[in-house]
Amino acid sequence: MADNYLEKKMEEFKAMPSAGVAGRSSSKTAATLGKLVAKNIQYRSFDNKIIVRLQHLKELAEFSKNENGILFYPTVDTNEASLLLEHLRVSDPNWLNYNSTENLPKAFLILGCNNTAADASSTTDNNAFINLGITLQTILLRAVEMGLNGTFTTSFDAGNVARMLSLQFVPSAIIALGKGA
Repeated sequence: MADNYLEKKMEEFKAMPSAGVAGRSSSKTAATLGKLVAKNIQYRSFDNKIIVRLQHLKELAEFSKNENGILFYPTVDTNEASLLLEHLRVSDPNWLNYNSTENLPKAFLILGCNNTAADASSTTDNNAFINLGITLQTILLRAVEMGLNGTFTTSFDAGNVARMLSLQFVPSAIIALGKGA
């Protein structure tokens, strides 16, 4: 049951009529968005009986991808997750609920701005960070729609994370994903 949960949710979603199609009013769409936003809270612990697969992370990245210059690195690798969690414990000990190791996330999306030399005085760099924020929100809303939950942080040593995972970009944000507990 746990293994097919997300696949079934995806099939249900794909079977739904799209917005603007006869029989589906715009107020219904607004109510759906309202429900997604209401459910889109930052989860600090996860139910690991629900397995998030690499394909789910790739779908989330692809769904939120446009010409905004955001780069993605999805991982469900146990070793990479351990490295990330250990690093994040040091960087931001309050980011996740560490009371129990069974509630820690095992799926992560690492995001980076294409322009890594961000300077607050530059409009281009400000746009990159605005795009990053929009992308984070889009991913978290889509995750809720898929039956998942998540939380993100920007509080970490980007250079250290890039070296640990041999990333080809400097990360700007990390999203932990799973079924919220």
